[in-house]
Amino acid sequence: MARKMERALLSAVRNNAVDDLAALIADVDFNPNITNDITRFRDEFGRTAVEVGVENGSLEAAEMLLDHGVPAGRALLYAIDRENIEAVELLLDRGTSENEEHPGSLEMENFAFHPDMTPVKMAAIRNNYDILKLLLDRGFPVPSPDEYQWTTVQSSRAWLTAYRAVCSPSLILLTSPDPFRTCFRTARALRDACWKRENYRAELEELADQCETFACELLDEVRDSDELETVLGFNNGEATDKDLWGTLEMAVEMKQKKFASHALSFEYAGKLNAGEIHEFFDSKALQQGSIWQVMLFLLTVGALHPFLAILHILAPTTKHGRIMKTPVIRGMCWFLSAMDLLIILIIEAQMYRVSNEEIDRMVQKIPTSGLKLSWTQVIIFIWMSGFFVEQINKVWYQGLRRYFKSFWNLLDFLAVALYTTYVALRLLAIVQWDTYYGHDLSLDWAARAEWNSFQPVMVADAVYAIFTMDVFLRAMYFMRMSRNLGTLQISFGRMVMDIIKFVIFLALVDLAFACGFSQLYWFYGSVHNFLCEKYHQTNLKNIDCSNTHGYGTLSSTILTLFWAEFGMSDLSMLQLKPGPSPEEALQIRDRPVFTEVVGTAMFGMYQVVAVLVLLNLLIAIMSTSYQMTEDNKDQEWAYSFVSDTLSVMRGNLSLPPPFNLLMMLKTGLVCLFSSSSCVSTKFKLPRPSEHEKYQEVIDKLVKRYRLRKEREKTE
Repeated sequence: MARKMERALLSAVRNNAVDDLAALIADVDFNPNITNDITRFRDEFGRTAVEVGVENGSLEAAEMLLDHGVPAGRALLYAIDRENIEAVELLLDRGTSENEEHPGSLEMENFAFHPDMTPVKMAAIRNNYDILKLLLDRGFPVPSPDEYQWTTVQSSRAWLTAYRAVCSPSLILLTSPDPFRTCFRTARALRDACWKRENYRAELEELADQCETFACELLDEVRDSDELETVLGFNNGEATDKDLWGTLEMAVEMKQKKFASHALSFEYAGKLNAGEIHEFFDSKALQQGSIWQVMLFLLTVGALHPFLAILHILAPTTKHGRIMKTPVIRGMCWFLSAMDLLIILIIEAQMYRVSNEEIDRMVQKIPTSGLKLSWTQVIIFIWMSGFFVEQINKVWYQGLRRYFKSFWNLLDFLAVALYTTYVALRLLAIVQWDTYYGHDLSLDWAARAEWNSFQPVMVADAVYAIFTMDVFLRAMYFMRMSRNLGTLQISFGRMVMDIIKFVIFLALVDLAFACGFSQLYWFYGSVHNFLCEKYHQTNLKNIDCSNTHGYGTLSSTILTLFWAEFGMSDLSMLQLKPGPSPEEALQIRDRPVFTEVVGTAMFGMYQVVAVLVLLNLLIAIMSTSYQMTEDNKDQEWAYSFVSDTLSVMRGNLSLPPPFNLLMMLKTGLVCLFSSSSCVSTKFKLPRPSEHEKYQEVIDKLVKRYRLRKEREKTE
């Protein structure tokens, strides 16, 4: 009887049969033969009658049940899940809370939702703005992922659910006064958590993309230049001068590539880069002209950069003197200055050569004029001095942390460190050896020939060689100015990272085979090296004493296998043909055929594994990296352009060497002989002084965004 009554009541609730439900409730209340308590009625899933009614949209039936004291249970979650705002309002008006308990004993697995699911989380996951606002106005708490620790499966799922909620655009709009920065921080936190939560990487990446996409959609609502400058150049006052500045720079700092490469972000960065002459680039005549006209203008300015730099030093406030304040002009001048350095380095490399006539005079012991300090060395020294000053300027304005986060700054630091070491070693050599840079080249050569490998001049030459390579590789930075070359440079950087990761795997394979070869050939290699060192004769026919045995030691084996990957292998090292030995005790009597067969088989296996499999795997990995860049080349290049522009603005890019030295000298003299305070001028991103202006623009963007979403729903 009780079970029949329960089924009848639940059926009436599902069908919203209010009259039948009222009759059943009346029977329970006034019929003394029925002792059932409708507050304890459950369906097969453990849901109360109110939960069943809300789930099926039977609001009249649910309201009647609430009037008769039936517990709501988690009916509020069901209402939010169905996005039924009338049901939500009904339950909230009846005082239903998120923590209302079921009477009696109920198992947790009977519930349709995770035990840590709350109304705000559910509404945020559904991204229902109206329901969320209703809940927040009623005082429901905002979820925080930091409240959960990854100690149990339940807490880990609750952490992920909380992040699904806080990534909701509607929740961000309702709870954050600055939606852009909230999106950036949340997306960055999610991507930082990926390596800690590999099992949820796909979900975390998806949520991070959701936050970044929402920020881009909000930026799409900007309608004029004033709003764009207010949004992207706003500083909320929390950052210091050496920390983050505007919204766009924060996006770059947190690697929000989609936002930073947005068309409006790119346009804003372009105006910053153009500086005072952005109106010239935006002029109708230039827009209708060809790209060659723009290139001609930039090359003309670049060719005149020495005169513009001197004019800027002498008269920085004049119309023509201010041209060098424009970041794009200074960038072009830096490019040409760097190209000048590369040309000087090429000339310097040729000036180290000694002609055949000079060598013949040295052989005949005829005094030969030695190589003195050349004009190219003087120019390189002056240029690097100015470059050293520029690096100090960067560190001052960016701070050490920001400075060393940039790969190109690391190359700059390496170049300065190498050249400083080179100059120090050269000075040390001049102090210790009077013959160096003497007037007789034969004396210099004689002194050099008697030195060991670690004399200052020898080390200085090696350091200078690495310095030259670093400077030429650093020139790849300027390829980012071009869209086509810039994407290639990005692909190159990714491939280098692929090689670094691949080398770790390849080193394990090489070490495995190296240990095997060393264990197999160690005796024959040791004997060969001993006999060659003592008697200059070996006991092996196929190897002479001009070479050490490639598999005699572990280090030589690793080196042999490394060059074998590039096809530079000596298969004779695998053969052990006995030859006459100067020591009878070390004479090989019988040819070790078994050792040769095993060694040859191991070498063939190494070729298959290391060359055929691993090297082709590396090619496939690099192809994937290139294709990844090619598929997103517009976004990748735009992001690098915006990042470089803001980096130049942040670093207060000075005049290119050696003009920055002249500017520093002028500034020092002015500060010395002038009574006015010497305050360095630097580029500044626009900072709206009024927080209200930024908040007003944000309110407009939010309303436009919400209206667009509402119209999309009705279409």
